[in-house]
Formats: sequence, C-alpha cells, structure tokens
Amino acid sequence: MINYCIFATLLQTVMEHIKKFIGFNADFMGSLVAMICAVHCMALPLMLSIGLVSSTHHNHAFDFIFMATGLLIAAFVLVKDFMKHRDISPLLISILGFVVLFIGVESHGSLFFLSVTGGLLITFAHFKNWRLSHKH
Repeated sequence: MINYCIFATLLQTVMEHIKKFIGFNADFMGSLVAMICAVHCMALPLMLSIGLVSSTHHNHAFDFIFMATGLLIAAFVLVKDFMKHRDISPLLISILGFVVLFIGVESHGSLFFLSVTGGLLITFAHFKNWRLSHKH
C-alpha cells in the first residue's frame, strides 16, 4: 500500500508540473473534469434513447476513472486552499457532489439526473474555492 504522504507529494508535484507547463489552474482542471462528467452523464441517456449507442457498449470503468480523477484533484486543491481561506463550504459541497454522483453512477442510468447534479455541484465547489482563494 502506498504511503499517503508519498502519494500527496507525488500528486502535488504532478499538479505543479501541469500548472507550469500547461498553465491551467487546478480549480479549472477540477471544474473541467466535473463538467465533462456532467455532459457525459447527460448525453449518454440521450444517445441510448435515439439508438446511437447500446447499453452493452457503456463501460462503467470510464465513470469510475473520471470520478477517481476528479476526487484526487478535489482532495488536493480544496484541502490545500482550505488552509488559506478557512471556508469549509467548498469541501462540503464537493463531498455532497461526489456522494450524489456516486449514487447516480451506481443506478446504471436510471437516476442519471443525480450524476449530472453531482457533476454540477463539484464544478460549483471548485468555482467557489477559486473565488475564495483569489480574495486572499
């Protein structure tokens, strides 16, 4: 099992390199991942209903990889920025978003609106965090 401190250091190094070479803000990246997830969750039922894809072609591994990526980014960015601005609301909104998103994904499409809502909550949490971080 990987040591948490090693993992956190590795994640911080990767995020710094991405920010340095690509120029993206980490909150922007978290919001982008959450928005892509929300669009995916909105588009898939539509594509299923009009016959563009079949339900046998949808692999939930994609959903879980996106959730894990978003969770890693959110954990790193929101906790780090909480230490600066001391407002817990972005963390709580993000946690709620991931819980709602997980329930939506686990419903295998029958509660897709929860997946969309979860993605939008996570996006809002990153936006709120970005605003709070730029006040200080």
